[in-house]
Amino acid sequence: MSRFYVCLMLSVVLAACDAPVVAPDAAGTAVDVTAADSGAALVDVAAVDTAGADANPADAEPMDGQPVPDGAVAADSPALPQCTTVTDCPAAPACQVATCSAKGQCGYTPKADGLACDDSNACTTGDMCTAATCAGPGTLDCNDDSPCTTDKCNPLAGCINLAAAPSTACDDGNTCTANDGCLDGKCQPGTPIC
Repeated sequence: MSRFYVCLMLSVVLAACDAPVVAPDAAGTAVDVTAADSGAALVDVAAVDTAGADANPADAEPMDGQPVPDGAVAADSPALPQCTTVTDCPAAPACQVATCSAKGQCGYTPKADGLACDDSNACTTGDMCTAATCAGPGTLDCNDDSPCTTDKCNPLAGCINLAAAPSTACDDGNTCTANDGCLDGKCQPGTPIC
């Protein structure tokens, strides 16, 4: 036999020795028995072959040092800081004070009850803080004591005195006129009687 054929046969045999030998175990599962000869743990070949076949890559947990997929938040990641100083936080309501915690989270603490505030309602008076809420216990008096106006209060603008309907009865304070009437919000003298 030539040297070529001997080398060829040896290479085939050596290659076969490196390949895993698979045999069924007692349960019928294919097992790599080559590992048994080396003292290594037996490997369930069927499990290795099918592992990950139906796995969803999106369900895989990132390994340490690996980036987290877009839209995902690592379970142990702290919340992103909202602030470094109080000025980074949204404005606080009238009866609260903005705070920035050591962890960079915005918060609010109530002001003391009874402190003056502005509830942004022009129709209330005596605005003060009560249980972290600003409210005015009183109402603005918009009555101008004129029969020739209809008096209202607008929360944004305050008192509004609208002209009453023309010819609304009024008294101009002159005893020498009768049947006085309103016009453009003013009392106009009526018919002279003296």
